[in-house]
Amino acid sequence: MKEVTPTMSRCIEVDSANRLFASGGEDAVSFVTHNSVVQRNIIFGAILRPDRWRFLGIDLKRVELSAFRAYSNVVLGIATTIEDALIVLRFAQQTMMKRYTEMEELGINNFLDLPEAGQALMVMVDEMGELLGDSGKAVTDEQKEEALLKGEASAIIGSIARLGRAAGVHLVDATQRPDATIIAGETKENHPVRINCGRTRSTASSMILDSSEGTRVKANPRGRLYLQIHGNGNHGQGFFAEPSWIDEYLASVGKNPDGSPLSERKPKVQNITNISEFENADLDAKEGIDNSSIINKMREEDEIAAQESSESLVRPELGGGIGKDKFHRPEDDWDDELDALINENN
Repeated sequence: MKEVTPTMSRCIEVDSANRLFASGGEDAVSFVTHNSVVQRNIIFGAILRPDRWRFLGIDLKRVELSAFRAYSNVVLGIATTIEDALIVLRFAQQTMMKRYTEMEELGINNFLDLPEAGQALMVMVDEMGELLGDSGKAVTDEQKEEALLKGEASAIIGSIARLGRAAGVHLVDATQRPDATIIAGETKENHPVRINCGRTRSTASSMILDSSEGTRVKANPRGRLYLQIHGNGNHGQGFFAEPSWIDEYLASVGKNPDGSPLSERKPKVQNITNISEFENADLDAKEGIDNSSIINKMREEDEIAAQESSESLVRPELGGGIGKDKFHRPEDDWDDELDALINENN
């Protein structure tokens, strides 16, 4: 905050009528924070790689991720209710388990080695506290139902954290205070990448990084961070870009935000995806990728090859049988041949 000369603006009044302090960013509405810079970096990275990524967001506050709906070729949808958040998480888990089934059949351990690899899926939860936080004692039926949904969400998040990477399903979980009441200890341990956004107090730093390194992150400029991967980390700086930056870049390469050619009309109203479309579905089926058909064809080819191989085998002729002396042994003929050879040489 800084003291300013009173002007017509959105301000908070402090102590007296003639002392005003500016509140918000240049638009007098929003602050640019460390975490919003890093969050934008991650999402922009996915949007700029439509051949490799698909994105689903969970934003129960409805203000952080909603703006990214326009990039619909990558951003499949944003869930803004607990019910929709569960559908998104189930969709991610279904994608993960289907890919594991296919990888098991082919004897591989990386989804990129599948006949049709498809895209990686990123699920970002903007505020884990809103999704998983304790809402107090459940008394009413609605509160009990919400508690059940939160419990299922926690279980699915733990499952994806344990198994998701090899199947190309990734979680980005953001929270102000990642303690055990928000993120279970096992789930936290299965998050190998930790990002401490901005300077944090020692307690929060310990929760995020298992060390006090977060207290050493500089407060300015915005986007300062400490990035830790499998326990090894370093200080870094996220790049700041206005929300319009990516639109300008896409326009420079002839594309609208949704990836369509710039010559096509850009819709003025965002298309809000009906999250129910993801119920009982998976990413590969939604993108038209059908590894199961390819695997079935490979299985049929293996069966045909095995059958042809068995037909090419000729049954060996066994000794004995009609017209042959069953007591005759082939090695008995050797004596006659050796005698003839000895006579020739003598």
